[in-house]
Amino acid sequence: MAGLLIGLVIRLAALPLPGTGDVSTFKIWSHAGYTGAVSTMYGVGGTPPERRLHDYDGRQTTVDYPPLALYELAFVGLVYGAAFPGYPNTPALTAFIKLLPVAAEAGIAWVLFWAVRRAAPGQRDAARFATLAYWLNPAALFNASVLGYLDPLFGFPLLASLVAASAGSAIAAGVLFALAALTKAQAVMLAPVVVLALWNLAGKGRLSSALRPLGLAAAGAMVAGVVWVSPVVMAGAWPNMMRALGSLGRHDMLSGQAANAWWIATYVMRAIYAVPHMGVVDAFLSPVKRPLGITTIVQLGYPNPRLASTVVALAFVWFTRLLRQTLREHPASPTAVRAGILRPPESSSP
Repeated sequence: MAGLLIGLVIRLAALPLPGTGDVSTFKIWSHAGYTGAVSTMYGVGGTPPERRLHDYDGRQTTVDYPPLALYELAFVGLVYGAAFPGYPNTPALTAFIKLLPVAAEAGIAWVLFWAVRRAAPGQRDAARFATLAYWLNPAALFNASVLGYLDPLFGFPLLASLVAASAGSAIAAGVLFALAALTKAQAVMLAPVVVLALWNLAGKGRLSSALRPLGLAAAGAMVAGVVWVSPVVMAGAWPNMMRALGSLGRHDMLSGQAANAWWIATYVMRAIYAVPHMGVVDAFLSPVKRPLGITTIVQLGYPNPRLASTVVALAFVWFTRLLRQTLREHPASPTAVRAGILRPPESSSP
């Protein structure tokens, strides 16, 4: 309980912090949802399809997130607008924007606890460890409450989808996966993981049995998609939405404002090329305001990173499946048992 309280206090204290530049974009979207219809936020009509420009507090931007994220931000806008007439751009608005993904983080922690308890009955310590390992993870603490990203909003239903698939609830898995993908398009990268979990329900060599849960999941995803996308279609904004989401595929930056693998790779590449002009110390210690763009990396003679990213993601899925299969085929180690990966082997003694 103390660990959960510490994580909560840190998150709440960080809510008013300004966060990254994305928070300003989310403010504009929440204001647009507060003042108008979400279904027309992408724009309506036009040749090529219009990308509507939204304005708030002197800043302008278009929309490139799926509709469910816009509905969620519009809900925040309605609550904030009711509490603060005039919709002022204050730290309170920042806190309102961040509070939504922080609530999703609490949902992720709960799903982790429940899933481990189900996988390892009677091992409450393993469930607590899994929950706190996420809740107190510095990356999780920074992502939403400090930086203001919306990743937990799709991470919550995505994790729940995987857990539902593993538990045999195919329809729920499909619905939850659709909610994740309709919140942030990057969720589709983990579709193979959910499909694999559903496929494993049938066991080895039972193709016909595997098709049923896959079909049910697809039906559930389709229904959820129709519910959330139909208002956009009825408003005549389907082509506009597709053009807006297509911009994600044309994005030229690998990643920004985060110490992840791509940021580190591009930082090293930039520093190496700057050594002849700046010297070793200045090249490696100078602040990097923007990672190298994809086109820049290609121009330098390196392969397109998009292909490498896809290969890495697929390799991770395969490695996870191989690791789980290996652990299942060998006697459970104390570490695996404590982590809740495997149940302890039954004793053969009388």
